[in-house]
Amino acid sequence: MDLDNKDTLKKLEKFIDDYMEQLPEMLKEHKDKWVVFGEQGKTGYFEDEEKAYEEGLKLYGIVSAKAMLLSLIK
Repeated sequence: MDLDNKDTLKKLEKFIDDYMEQLPEMLKEHKDKWVVFGEQGKTGYFEDEEKAYEEGLKLYGIVSAKAMLLSLIK
């Protein structure tokens, strides 16, 4: 998946929009945890970046991992 691809950019924009919409609630319950957003929505919360990234790879594979949002909730 190429990041110059309009579909990929639209997906990333959607993940960012979803993240920002859910951020106030996530801050209340999951501050300082890692979260992955992708085509399946929010996939869960993780104690560290490596575990979150591994879960994203399991769900989306290496190619699709370019189209997932991995973020520390702060």
